[in-house]
Amino acid sequence: MKKTALLLFASLIALSLVGCQSRSSTSDGSQTTVMLPEETEYLFYERVSEYGTLALETSPQSLLGDIAKIRVYKERIFLLSTGDDASLLVFDKSGRFITRVGFQGRGPQEYVSLYNFEIDPTRDELLLIDNQGQKILLFDLDGKFKQTIPSPFWLECVGRLPDGRFVLAYSVMSVKNNEYSVVAICDEAGNVLERHIESRVDMMFSVGTRDMMIARADGSLSLMPQYHSAIYRITDKGVSAEIGFEFPEKIITLDRLKEEFGSNLETINFDVLTENSSVVGDHAEDDDWIIFNSKVFSDEKAFYNKASGEVFRSKHPLFGQAIYLDDEGYCWASLYEVPESADDPLMQQLIEAYAGDDNRPLVYYRLKP
Repeated sequence: MKKTALLLFASLIALSLVGCQSRSSTSDGSQTTVMLPEETEYLFYERVSEYGTLALETSPQSLLGDIAKIRVYKERIFLLSTGDDASLLVFDKSGRFITRVGFQGRGPQEYVSLYNFEIDPTRDELLLIDNQGQKILLFDLDGKFKQTIPSPFWLECVGRLPDGRFVLAYSVMSVKNNEYSVVAICDEAGNVLERHIESRVDMMFSVGTRDMMIARADGSLSLMPQYHSAIYRITDKGVSAEIGFEFPEKIITLDRLKEEFGSNLETINFDVLTENSSVVGDHAEDDDWIIFNSKVFSDEKAFYNKASGEVFRSKHPLFGQAIYLDDEGYCWASLYEVPESADDPLMQQLIEAYAGDDNRPLVYYRLKP
């Protein structure tokens, strides 16, 4: 490979805590439970076997804001840029800009507001979420428009099953008849066919997430709903919980929210939120690893190796913000900031690849087995 060098508004934010190095896991039938210990480590180089940075071409057409999502597929890098002009930009693996997918507008092939996207690996299609326009736009990998699918509600993540049905995921959403769920499966007309996984909260309490559900190469979808602390697998055959994560203590409490935000929150019932559960839901997964954000507005992540059972958490900034595990085992990440100076060798590469007004470089690394 050639490389160089937070829908809903984020309303009230809950704290989460995960643990450090451990190999404590149990299996109950088909579901594995992983125990997360308490300590946080700050290691990066001791945990990775290969690392580097990728400078991205900067031109008027390829300017990026904050990178909220990364997908690497068929030698291309798809980046969701947020800000006033949210957009989906495509680069090759040398960092050269290729194209922009879709444009803002109110036409049938345009999005009013681009919130998220996903790749359908069974059809080589891009699925773009336009929440304000109440639709999902389908494009090919080159950015050519193909189809519009009506969306029955505001959603956070979208995927498509090999049988053609669309899977819509959200954190907290009141759908028809006061039914609360995390997943809705729809047909091409936007009709809800099935609902799965009961929501853990019955209020508009959510942290915006774009990697709560991710598409796997085999056509399945990997889902980590907010407040559930579990990985679910979604296939043509149904929805099943595969791996659950248990935390060492109650991590979301009213006292902690008050301490963090200094707000008067007595009017909200947080009882359902005081169990041992993760808030965020954003995660990355391949055949070997599961990585998930373990705190809101933080670079702290939990890492779980499926084969060895090892689990650790790290708060090192080089592990990045938006992350993705590609089919070659590389983890791709974006950083919100590039420092002005550093003794760290990878930070030095980032500084050299970034000129202030340029697109911020990506970080890539491979975790040690």
